[in-house]
Amino acid sequence: MLLLSLCAPLVGCSDPESIATGDAQQPRAPLTACTQAHNQARQDFAHGRYELHSLEFQPLPNTYLDVLARSYHIQWRFVGEMAPASYFACYDSVMWQLLEHKYGPHFAQQAQQQADSLDRTGTWNESASFPGGIEQLQPWVWQQVKWSRLSRREGRVFACFTVDSLGAIQDVRLLKSLDASHDQEVLRVLQQMPRWKPAYREGKSYALPFTVPIVFSEAARKDYALERK
Repeated sequence: MLLLSLCAPLVGCSDPESIATGDAQQPRAPLTACTQAHNQARQDFAHGRYELHSLEFQPLPNTYLDVLARSYHIQWRFVGEMAPASYFACYDSVMWQLLEHKYGPHFAQQAQQQADSLDRTGTWNESASFPGGIEQLQPWVWQQVKWSRLSRREGRVFACFTVDSLGAIQDVRLLKSLDASHDQEVLRVLQQMPRWKPAYREGKSYALPFTVPIVFSEAARKDYALERK
């Protein structure tokens, strides 16, 4: 889960209104990048465009960012530079103050709490999952394989398929072959997989493609061949 510290404005960017103007008779100095960022933040806020920035982080998609967008109309942008006094750090220092004035000083904590609650539902931002967990997929395949049909050749077959929005398995295909008998057995078994839990994005299920390696080894044959002759 995204840490709240990622949202805190970086320090070291003085607000231009707090900078002394100096002698009025002297020529006005060109605006610094930080001053430009402050001015742009105020302008964006006045027009209802709320943005915050950071370097890219994981996991993506992130429920916290969903809550900021849905409940607070704040868009999160990933940028290549967020050092103190950089343009986006200066921009965020002003935008953050304006957002706290609008939503209250604890809006970030409230958004985090809402995100935690949504994540606990298990149907907000979740990848598709095999019954019992993805680590159970390979043992399940070995249990279904009819080993007597296969040679003792060892190797891997790479297969892909799609888990649709209801968890059903669709479009099973091979990406890397081993031999005809192993290939056909992999296709047969994967097409008979039980329903998965579908993937969810912002509370809505969607189809998600998967690529998996199916490993054939002498150790697996010894452990599972007696179960499936």
